[in-house]
Amino acid sequence: MKITKAESFILHVPITPPITDAINVATHWGVTGVRIETDEALSATAIPVRRLKAMK
Repeated sequence: MKITKAESFILHVPITPPITDAINVATHWGVTGVRIETDEALSATAIPVRRLKAMK
C-alpha cells in the first residue's frame, strides 16, 4: 500500500460566544486537518481532536 495523495485543509470551528479583547474579535477557530488516499482506494481524514475538546 502506498500513499497516492495527501492534502491539508483548515476546518473553521465556530466559537460561541466569540472571544474578544480591546481590538480583536475571534468568531472561529482554525484547526488544521489532513486527508490521505492510497493506491488501494482507502482514504482517511485526521484532525487534532484534543484541541477541539479544549474548546468545550
